[in-house]
This record gives sequence, structure tokens and C-alpha cells, in this order.
Amino acid sequence: IVSASADFDVFEYFGEVSVPILPAAGFENVPFFQSLAINGAARRTDYSTSGEVTTWKYGATWRPFGDLLIRFTDSRDIRAPTLFDLGQSGSASRSTLNDPLTGIGNVVITGGGGNPYLVPEESDSTSFGITYSPSYLAGLNLAIDFFDLKLAGAIATLGAQETVDQCYQSGGGDPICAQVVRPISATDTSAANF
Repeated sequence: IVSASADFDVFEYFGEVSVPILPAAGFENVPFFQSLAINGAARRTDYSTSGEVTTWKYGATWRPFGDLLIRFTDSRDIRAPTLFDLGQSGSASRSTLNDPLTGIGNVVITGGGGNPYLVPEESDSTSFGITYSPSYLAGLNLAIDFFDLKLAGAIATLGAQETVDQCYQSGGGDPICAQVVRPISATDTSAANF
């Protein structure tokens, strides 16, 4: 049985706006501008566990003619750690490990648990999309979307094999190597160092 004990408080405020640009009085029949709108949003969130974060987005929609809609959005988003991520109680288990340093495979005891020092992961994304809804084929909608996403500070749990492999690939210099306990050193390749 795995249990967790954690809590946090969240305070946030946000705003969102959508501004239609066209059609506007005197511009109802502008070629290739059946409609045009811009939008934006911002949110400020304060987590009692990790402090304040700001997320935002801005974008636009453009309908050059009735059947075609073009969309653009740029945003900063976050995912806060869950209560389980923060407060899962410690646990120990056995798992099979293939040690790339010594070339030996064996069963090891691994430990895990929550991390109360986690902060929200953050992503920046840009997307561009086109939706085509041909008026001559009622009910048909075709959409194509392109996006670019950059993620920083991802919250994840690494297994024993991933941890040892990442340490080995770094030549012992990755901070994750502190999670690998060896009887001799981080560079000794003898079987006794498994």
C-alpha cells in the first residue's frame, strides 16, 4: 500500500479577453477578411509549496472567407506537482538492473517517494492551425495544426535502470549519480562495484 501525506493552498486570479477587429462598421466587405479577432489571457497563481507562477497566451483567428479559418496561439503553461508527487511516503522495492559500468545484471533494492521541493513544470508553445469546412459538404471539417513545444523542469519518476544509465552516460558527472550507491567508486568497472 502506497500512501501520501501532503497539502497545499492555491490562490489565483486571471483575465481573458477576445477583441473582434473585423467586421467593423464601414469594413463589412473587405476582401479576404470576413472576420478577424485577437485574444489574450493571463493567470497568476500562488502555490503555498512552490511560490508564484504566471501563465499567459495570446492569439488570433482569421476567416478570409466562409469555409476557411486560420488560427494562431502562443502561450506559456505550467503543470503543478500533484499532492502525490510532493508527499508520497518512502518505499523500497526490488528490481532487475543491468549495470552498464560493470556489465553485470542482478536484482537491486530501490527506494522512492515524494519530493516536497518540486516546482511546477513549464512549457512554451506556439501553434498554427487551419480548419476547412466546405459549405458544399455539410458536416465535413478538415483541420491541420502545426506546433512547437518546449518543456522545462518536467516532473517525472525515473526507474532504477534509467537512473543508472543516465549516470553512466554522463561519466559520473550528472547530479542523478547521487542516487546510485556503489561499494567502490563511480568509475571502477570491476564486478565488485555492482
